[in-house]
Amino acid sequence: MKLKETYISFTDEGRYAYFIIMNEKGAFKDVDELVNLASHFPRVVIKGDEPFNEKDDIAKLIKKITKLNPKVIFEIYTDGTIQPVKVTNYKNILYNIKLKTKKSNVAYDKRIIQKNISWFSEVSSRFIFDIKDEDDLDEANMIIRDTTIRKFQVFLRFVGHPTEDELKKLIQQATDNGYNFLINWKEIFWPEVGKDE
Repeated sequence: MKLKETYISFTDEGRYAYFIIMNEKGAFKDVDELVNLASHFPRVVIKGDEPFNEKDDIAKLIKKITKLNPKVIFEIYTDGTIQPVKVTNYKNILYNIKLKTKKSNVAYDKRIIQKNISWFSEVSSRFIFDIKDEDDLDEANMIIRDTTIRKFQVFLRFVGHPTEDELKKLIQQATDNGYNFLINWKEIFWPEVGKDE
């Protein structure tokens, strides 16, 4: 697998985890080596470049770690453009879907793939929308309205270091629309650490 880095830290909800950060131009790391490093952790988070570009290796990693540690939970951050393979029946995977917005300059039909969104919305998934301004919220509302994403699966997350007023506004937007919200606590408490999350 091609990785940027691995490290031990806490998730957005403060859960202790082993992090695997994917990078298509990164250094190669053998799946078995990652299994040895990550198998004793209660949670393994996979994020970075699209993990399912290496879907076969991701499947091997999940199967091998789960065999050694049946109680492990995987959190996989994906843009939702590729469905996983060979692990679709595993119940210990939480998919965090961060759909690309128009600001990514990727064509709508290349970033919002209905069949994939439908599949992810049927399994244990959260759809995370990074919100910086009203345009972001409008686009999130449009995507939710036009797809099978259910409101309880939606998490709004402020981009950057929010002021108290911006945080209150985000919470109000989530409340008004029946969504959830996330806070990037790393960005708030340690901006130099959380900037790439």
